[in-house]
Amino acid sequence: MCVQTLAAVGLLCWPGEPARASELVVYSGRKESAIKPVVELFESKTGTKVAMKVGKTSGLANEIVQERHRPRGDIFIATEAGVCETLARQGLLEAYVSSNARSVPAEHKNSSGLWTGISGRARVIIYNKALVRDGDIPSSVLDLAHPKWKGKVAIAATRERTTLAWLSALLHVMGEASAKAYIGRLVENDLKILPDNSDVWRGVGSGEFTLGLTNSPNYYLALEAGLPVGVVYPDQGPKGMGVLVNPNTVAIMKGA
Repeated sequence: MCVQTLAAVGLLCWPGEPARASELVVYSGRKESAIKPVVELFESKTGTKVAMKVGKTSGLANEIVQERHRPRGDIFIATEAGVCETLARQGLLEAYVSSNARSVPAEHKNSSGLWTGISGRARVIIYNKALVRDGDIPSSVLDLAHPKWKGKVAIAATRERTTLAWLSALLHVMGEASAKAYIGRLVENDLKILPDNSDVWRGVGSGEFTLGLTNSPNYYLALEAGLPVGVVYPDQGPKGMGVLVNPNTVAIMKGA
């Protein structure tokens, strides 16, 4: 599955004035460095001032729930679609279909326009080129449970929403029994669980770990840092279960 991207600025613009005409309030689960250029372009094009509140996607979603009777935000940018889908089912998002979102695949946007994918992050395997021979590069996430990788594989903890989404996808695709058995084999193989995805790519790049299961942008961060890291989009081909592509999403809060 290829990663689909969309210029986020198109999704942040719509005809008419927001509820607080002098200011647009954006809750962002994406880091400020990723969203600020889009916000600045929006401000320059519209003359509307933007106030940003940056935090963890789950925490911001909880705030939206708590503020449901008196919304303080207008736009919500989430790091994965599951959170927005949950808010949509609770009636906390406003439907809006952007003309700029026509090219976004149906599976990466809500059918009623309650949220839209703005970029996709694939769940990839990264490896240290100095520690893995060409013939040993794993082609499937299932390979990570092999004894030869014991204690050499790193992943971020489930506090990272993308790790939680990956586990949920495994349950859906593999079935509960098979998914639990696989996770059990990873744990028995001394899987290293780290606080953050940044710890994964830095650890693999430095040689502390041989392999890492993380998000595709982290591969490029490792390259920018000059680290000897390669990447695999696992489980391809007719018999493969495919790569999870987790969309970052944007939505309008109900009552904004």
